[in-house]
Amino acid sequence: MKYYYTCIFFIVSTVYSFGQSPSILEKLIEQSNKYYAANKAASLRTLAAEAQVEVIRNQYKPQLQAAYQLNYATYNNITGMVFPSFITPISGPPAINNSYSGVFGSAAALLAKWDVATFGYQKSLLKQAATQANVFKAKELLQQFRQNVQLCSTYLDWLLANRLIKVYRNNLNRVDTALQLSSALTQKGLRPGTDSASWSSEYAKARVLLEQQEKSAKTLFIQLQQFVGLDTNLVGSDTALLNKLPGFSAENSALQSPELQALQQEIENQKSGITVLQQSKKPLLSLYGTGYARGSDVEATNDVKAFQGLYFQRYNYGVGAQLSIPLFEGSRTKVKISQQQQLVNAASEDYSLMQWQLQKETEEADTTLESAIGIVSLTQSQQQSASFLFNAITARYKAGLVSYADVVLAQQQLIQAESDVEKSRWEVWKALLYKASVLGDLTFFTKQFQ
Repeated sequence: MKYYYTCIFFIVSTVYSFGQSPSILEKLIEQSNKYYAANKAASLRTLAAEAQVEVIRNQYKPQLQAAYQLNYATYNNITGMVFPSFITPISGPPAINNSYSGVFGSAAALLAKWDVATFGYQKSLLKQAATQANVFKAKELLQQFRQNVQLCSTYLDWLLANRLIKVYRNNLNRVDTALQLSSALTQKGLRPGTDSASWSSEYAKARVLLEQQEKSAKTLFIQLQQFVGLDTNLVGSDTALLNKLPGFSAENSALQSPELQALQQEIENQKSGITVLQQSKKPLLSLYGTGYARGSDVEATNDVKAFQGLYFQRYNYGVGAQLSIPLFEGSRTKVKISQQQQLVNAASEDYSLMQWQLQKETEEADTTLESAIGIVSLTQSQQQSASFLFNAITARYKAGLVSYADVVLAQQQLIQAESDVEKSRWEVWKALLYKASVLGDLTFFTKQFQ
């Protein structure tokens, strides 16, 4: 009995695991998110934006700068000359006589700085960096979503193209059968010789239609690979698109659209800009520490000692604090805040407009989907009638009761009806994809393939 229950558990688990396995389309979406260059670029931009938070933190950590300078300059004190350094070059003390003799001078310095208190300004910068990172993340998700919608649309087109290949191949077989029949009837004298020539022409037309459809399928497959981002291999097979139709549901409680999420993050980003401007009026408290050493070939008495300037004779140090207060920044900041507020208002209007558009597009998507589902039954009825008519006309043609033209017309009506059935099913899935894209939740669409 224990062995029996173990087998039952294993079978149920296996069926469940296979039932939950991702569909081909879901695997393609996963590959696209991983390999498609535009998706990878958006992801890297997000990482760069997230790193900005750490960049700002590092800006307000203690800083230590070290410098060493060695120069050979005129005997005179050279304070005031231009040098590429924040250390004043050393030659010697002020000289009574104007001497152009060169002497060595050296200097070394350490400067430590720490902005210990920003009174909220650093915090506002960190918040702004975080909101900007959220903006890039929302744009990344929006990029992936739009890419996945295009991928799903191309996947549906490719599946339809493969299904139409079967339709045109069946049509070619029917024309070939009619050609063989016409040849046999012609040899027996029951049909004129022009029938065989006419059916040969129809056979060539059917071959052209099939080859054109195969070319279309190959082109769509190349486009599908482009959207995936790698040379994936797939086999066109019957899926949910070909075997069943999704049910209509007016429930629109999917996740928030990535379009709205991106606009919402943009609003928050613009608001954080106002906070930064408000905090920029705050004081800045900094601590300083410096150490300095100098050497010169020239003594205080203006005596020259060769190469003495290559090492240090004097040392200095100092510590201090600095409180910087932007006294007249308020009026300028007020104008900037007013400008930033207009950007916030503009972003809010964009959000409201997008929300309204998505609401109307959802209603349009429901109408389109409901109409597409209703058309499928009509095209199926049309196909059944066309098939019955073709079989009846073919039988009458064998009996010599109708002409070649009647069979061709019935054959054309049948292939058109078969194509219409496949296209009507395709349009239902296209409508469902459109609704999923409006709702911003592709699982609303992809779960139908499982």
